[in-house]
Amino acid sequence: MQMNAHGNIKASNVMINSNFSACLSDYGFTQLAEFEEVSDTWQQKPPPQQDQESIYGDKCCQKSDIYSFGIILLDMLGGSKATGLRRCIEERYEKIKKGSIEFFEISLEGKERLQALKVLDIALACTNELPEGRISIEQVLKYFGDVIVLK
Repeated sequence: MQMNAHGNIKASNVMINSNFSACLSDYGFTQLAEFEEVSDTWQQKPPPQQDQESIYGDKCCQKSDIYSFGIILLDMLGGSKATGLRRCIEERYEKIKKGSIEFFEISLEGKERLQALKVLDIALACTNELPEGRISIEQVLKYFGDVIVLK
């Protein structure tokens, strides 16, 4: 199965349907950026000196989309302050896990707190500084399945 990169995953591009399923908008615009209008026709641009990069500086690929998805998860869990504090979150992870430092945007206890901690693990795995250190989308799906069945 071949998957394309989105290249611009961010909260404002996530749309929620009436049945609460999420969809991404602006899909495919990154690929269209390789073409430019010349008079009344579209022609492929000459190859750039370097590969197109996402807003986070990574090459536009699935690993950069995974990073962007992790940023959205951090934002959902800890609020907008969390996205810029990834290293602090990693350093204080054990205290967050024990509950001695409050991280989550809302107060959570019991099963919900355990689920939120698992989602935090996913977010941190998605936002690894090194693209090769980030988990794959298949792993993301598996880990979310584990979160759902957590008892």
